[in-house]
Amino acid sequence: MTASKPRIALVGSGQMGSLHARVIAQSALCELDLLIEPREEQGKAVAARFDTRWAADFDSLDEIDAVVIAAATPAHYELAGRVLDLGKPVLVEKPLAATYEQSVDLVDRSRASGVPLMCG
Repeated sequence: MTASKPRIALVGSGQMGSLHARVIAQSALCELDLLIEPREEQGKAVAARFDTRWAADFDSLDEIDAVVIAAATPAHYELAGRVLDLGKPVLVEKPLAATYEQSVDLVDRSRASGVPLMCG
């Protein structure tokens, strides 16, 4: 993590994602560094509103300190798993995953790797 302000990536720019973007961008404690949204027009518009970078997807999050996932619920499991695999702390907007089994798997993966996983 950076010594000054943690760099946050936000996945999703719909109703909840836009709210998370506003809160992160207004915080003096962190920086909204990247907005990840597969819908280009929507993603670019929200990224421009909050003066951040946009990407349609992610493979590496080397420059990112933590991730907030505010995408559609069916995508939570796959996205959170990818973030955990990259070793980045992740906050997933509720629900954690679409099924109980997926939720348990994410918690188990977080525990085994020591990578923080939170649900908000």
